[in-house]
Amino acid sequence: MYIKKKAYSVLLCAAFTFSFYSAFPVVAQTYGNRLSSADTVIAIQGFDPVSYFDTGIPEKGSPDFISEYQNLSWCFSSVERMRLFNRDPEKYIPQFNGKCSWAVTQKFLAEGNPSVWSIHNDRLYLFFSEGTKRQFEKEWEHNLNIAQHTWNTFLSGINH
Repeated sequence: MYIKKKAYSVLLCAAFTFSFYSAFPVVAQTYGNRLSSADTVIAIQGFDPVSYFDTGIPEKGSPDFISEYQNLSWCFSSVERMRLFNRDPEKYIPQFNGKCSWAVTQKFLAEGNPSVWSIHNDRLYLFFSEGTKRQFEKEWEHNLNIAQHTWNTFLSGINH
């Protein structure tokens, strides 16, 4: 009996969560991990976005070096990287708000995994898994065009 009640509770919670996020897409589109404050979100799970470009190795940032940009907290492994980011944040932030680039081509949103990534034309792209990355890379330019169109359509729907 307890298992049935527990399963029912989980299903009810999942249904509520889905309907809530469907009704309020802007709330669902944040990325990162929520902290204690409802308004604070750590971007890309605390990874240092400059590290992808600097060393080519994703590195975890430190709570000692945090910069706020687009209502997100970005963590850095050093003050130097934080300063680079602050000079030109658009250069370093992942495309599609850190969502999986392949998922965007399929017209749905999945969190990108900061450990599965690619830099293309000086832009950072995250993927859900190695499999989704391989799918995207098979026809990079074609998939990128689809993803950009889908993302722009999505954003225009939010802003109206």
